[in-house]
Amino acid sequence: MQFKEEWRAFLSNIKSIKENRRITNFPYAFAIINIHIIYTWTMLILLASVLGGRVTMTVDKGITMSATSPFLISGPTFFWCAAILVFITNLLVAVFIKRRYNDVNRTWAPALGTFAFIVVMITNLVLCITFLKPILIGAHLSIDDTFMLMFRGSAIMHLVCLASCFLRKNKARNTYGLPDGGQVIGNYELTYETIMPIAKEGESWTDSLGIGKGLESYKYMFFDGVIDYKSRTKRHEIFWGNVLFWLIYIIVAVILQKVLPFAVSSYFVNEFMNNFYGGLMGVWWLAANIAACYRRLHDAGRSAFWILGFLIPFVNVYSYYLVNWKPSLKTVNPVSHEE
Repeated sequence: MQFKEEWRAFLSNIKSIKENRRITNFPYAFAIINIHIIYTWTMLILLASVLGGRVTMTVDKGITMSATSPFLISGPTFFWCAAILVFITNLLVAVFIKRRYNDVNRTWAPALGTFAFIVVMITNLVLCITFLKPILIGAHLSIDDTFMLMFRGSAIMHLVCLASCFLRKNKARNTYGLPDGGQVIGNYELTYETIMPIAKEGESWTDSLGIGKGLESYKYMFFDGVIDYKSRTKRHEIFWGNVLFWLIYIIVAVILQKVLPFAVSSYFVNEFMNNFYGGLMGVWWLAANIAACYRRLHDAGRSAFWILGFLIPFVNVYSYYLVNWKPSLKTVNPVSHEE
């Protein structure tokens, strides 16, 4: 029964993404930056795959990038993969910039957003055709030239697109959706808390950020809530819970490596560290975070199926945003038909 409910919620989430065609400043900037990072490193991995498994590129003065790959591919395969990667990446950027202008507080903004969408897509097609020239017409384009064209060209275009995050957002409802990240799902309107927590009356700023409840967050996340898939979890609870977990992990690891060898056999300590302690902590951390992500997605009004998005390139950007940055659900109201 719970599986069916999650699946229906997931389908509703997908529908809301299609229907709510505006995006505010922070989610837009987060998406463009992370899409560019995935784009760059995926291209580096492709480059390593065609150059024998490892590559080091100097893209500018003082900027050196390297990557390794367990795969080996041919030159034509590289060019096809590069073209597909470029097309998908810039298609996403074009969609995001269109939605960003739909949220800008100017009457001319949606039209400008459509124009920006067209410009990005034309640039996208030009880059794709450039990468496919060696295959389609036998034109010469070295692997290194391809990477440099990708890095500099995409970096400039994405940086220009990123500047749109500074445009003033529209605080009113329009034909593209609700303001401040609000969404319409079915017959209901969802509103969210602010992206930056605001201290309530009588609450300190440390409490609003969850700092004062860090130990409590750690205790619940890694002990009481490891198998809790029913309640909800706030953003700060996941953050501070993980901070304390890794802090304690490091302290214990240092004690085991530096202190215990003086008291017991070093061989025993090394075996314990390599084969038991690290593995146990890893399994514990993974189990606690899966449950926490499950609760966090419900707190953000999303289906737990978005956890699977962490395994899919580009979709993982959205899943990461939902878990770590999407504000908590504030209100759920029937759809208002007032203009």
